[in-house]
Amino acid sequence: MRNNSKKMGAATAALVIVAIMAIFIGVFVLIISGEEDAGADGILIAYIGIFAAVIIGVLVALKQRLKEIAGGEEEEAKKY
Repeated sequence: MRNNSKKMGAATAALVIVAIMAIFIGVFVLIISGEEDAGADGILIAYIGIFAAVIIGVLVALKQRLKEIAGGEEEEAKKY
């Protein structure tokens, strides 16, 4: 039962961060599509790349965390 709550906590935290980054990406895409000046497009595209990298990093960390919970590494470490 405890592992399920740990998994839900990790998944919820990852979902919140991914949702926030996706909102930022969406806003920047709307800004780029509605903007006539092409000068700021490069900066906004760089920000979109950064936010995409954050999403990828969060998903990789979530995968590692779920693997850690399933393997019982945290429970094993409590013994010491």
